[in-house]
Amino acid sequence: MTSLREQLVGLDRRATLEVRRLHGPVRDRFLRRVSFLGGPRFMISATIAVAAVLIAFGHGRLAAVFGGAVLGGRALSPLLKWRFRRARPDLWPALETEKTHSFPSTHSTMGVVFFGGLSTVVFRLTPHPAWRAAILIVSVIAIAAVAFSRVYLGAHWLSDVAGGVALGLLWLFLWTLACRPFLDRPATPPRGRARVLLLPLADSSTDRRANGHSPRFFANIRPRAA
Repeated sequence: MTSLREQLVGLDRRATLEVRRLHGPVRDRFLRRVSFLGGPRFMISATIAVAAVLIAFGHGRLAAVFGGAVLGGRALSPLLKWRFRRARPDLWPALETEKTHSFPSTHSTMGVVFFGGLSTVVFRLTPHPAWRAAILIVSVIAIAAVAFSRVYLGAHWLSDVAGGVALGLLWLFLWTLACRPFLDRPATPPRGRARVLLLPLADSSTDRRANGHSPRFFANIRPRAA
């Protein structure tokens, strides 16, 4: 009777050989760009950008939680790579070579953490169904595309990306659950001189909203503690 391990190895090999038939210059270039979305250069710049926007609109706690999720996910995957020390695919010359071990796929993990975390942020900020549906669709497509690109480029086995996606989902769930008390904690109102200094800003923002100058998206956002 074939063991589960042997079945998984066979599935990995068949998937890697089958995806080789899809290769072509245009698809190669496109999927290299897709793979970039799960890499460190994109993750660092995009995470800073998202955090900056959240802070600018008074959601500092949410920015901290989002940044912590990305940093934690980035740290977890290398630890498991060192534990399993699985070799990279070698059935044909890879279109993208890596020096680290294969399992789990860090790109797939980070795709889930970043785009899934972005969905969580939008869900927390607005109850508008159109915004929620849009971010869910974009996130699912991005996560699936990044995972597929790693197999297509020969950087990972199919089970590597499956493990990476599972790790990302688990980490994002646990991190979000752990941070809920921090996010739901009421903000401490400013006291003394700080409160006096903030009153004109509050009046000014109220006037802008009354005059219809608030951005449409942020007008739908529920207030959250910074």
